[in-house]
Amino acid sequence: YHNVQRFSDPKKVIKHFLQLKKEDYYELAIIDIRMPVINGIQLYQILSIINPDMKVLFVTALDAASELTSLYKIKGENIIKKPCTFDQFIKKINDATLKVFESN
Repeated sequence: YHNVQRFSDPKKVIKHFLQLKKEDYYELAIIDIRMPVINGIQLYQILSIINPDMKVLFVTALDAASELTSLYKIKGENIIKKPCTFDQFIKKINDATLKVFESN
């Protein structure tokens, strides 16, 4: 069972996360790199302060994986390159959630 929330406004994501109780924290966030107002990296940095244990997958059409991995503490395995198939997307999510449960 997974509780999934979808947001199109990064500011609403931050507001939502600030209102959560610790026991309601999410285990995984999937964040697009390009978003209006606050980009995915900035959102990641903010959410990491609120919930440092949350795993993050980044989605991007940019060919910037090497820059992301060298400038930030982001592993290449945590980047989903668009376009991708549904199966590739689900595999990345399954791999990330499996790591969440292995670390608990």
